[in-house]
Amino acid sequence: KDKPHTRILYLPLMSRDPRWDVVGVGCNSVDHVYRAATLPLPDSPSAKQRLTGHERMCGGQMATALAACAAFGLRTAYIGAVGHDDNGRRIIGELRARGVDVSAVTTRPCDNRFAVITVDDATGDRTILWDRDPRLDLGQDDIDEALIASARLVHVDDEDEGAAILVATLARSH
Repeated sequence: KDKPHTRILYLPLMSRDPRWDVVGVGCNSVDHVYRAATLPLPDSPSAKQRLTGHERMCGGQMATALAACAAFGLRTAYIGAVGHDDNGRRIIGELRARGVDVSAVTTRPCDNRFAVITVDDATGDRTILWDRDPRLDLGQDDIDEALIASARLVHVDDEDEGAAILVATLARSH
């Protein structure tokens, strides 16, 4: 998944009376964010230092985009997969609390995607280490065509490329 550029496809749909303003398919993550005065360099004075802050927050490009859309008052729904662990439950709870419909989210018997992010307080530069179990990949059976057809706009990212292509194809046909 190390791609130099993320492509995001927006497909406005022409439904006469859409149920959803935005349906999104893609990434969710629980991010462990650690801040330091400067990013550590091996074998240097900065190799060991005290954190200036740390927090755990929900993220992932699609989950974040849908939460933002819901905050703007748009009706949003998320299609994705979460793990059956605390992080998966955290993602579901946070999206639901922010007004994102999660009825099309699938829970899988694995840990949810997570990331460890280090942030340099001086420059804002960050380093991201992440892990995602392949059992979280979306398949064709995870996509609800009726949900796609009921949206004014479908938003996909590159997390599950096959699912994103299928969703874009369905969206275009509707």
